[in-house]
Amino acid sequence: MDQFTKKFKKCVGFCKQAALTQRTATGIKRFQEDHGFGKWFHALFEVVKTRDSCQPERALEPSSSNSGRTTPSSEGLEGEEKDPLFVPVKNVRKKQTTKEKLDATTLEAMNLVRSTIENDPTKELISFMREEMEKSREHEFKLLQLMLSQR
Repeated sequence: MDQFTKKFKKCVGFCKQAALTQRTATGIKRFQEDHGFGKWFHALFEVVKTRDSCQPERALEPSSSNSGRTTPSSEGLEGEEKDPLFVPVKNVRKKQTTKEKLDATTLEAMNLVRSTIENDPTKELISFMREEMEKSREHEFKLLQLMLSQR
């Protein structure tokens, strides 16, 4: 059960990251494809994006609770309008999609086949055999001419 809970929290974390970073439906779809998520992502994403933690303008930071305590820097800002809260997002290394992996593998296989064809030793052997057969025919022809001229 503990493993299931951790997996679910991880999935919710991915949905939360998508809600905070992606603004368009195409961006969400691309995020889902890049990470290789299945049909579950869209259903969970719809629930997660409605939570306050995925809407920075409605989220409350633990340090910003109304406890009555004010700091010297916030006293001057009470009358002024505050900027919306900035929520930093961890940069995740872009993972290679399945399609990109397949394309790279296909390209590598095609290059290997091409280099094998270009460096094929049998091609050289066949050309050598043709040259030798041609020389042999010429030699036979000369011998036949000599035999016929001797009669």
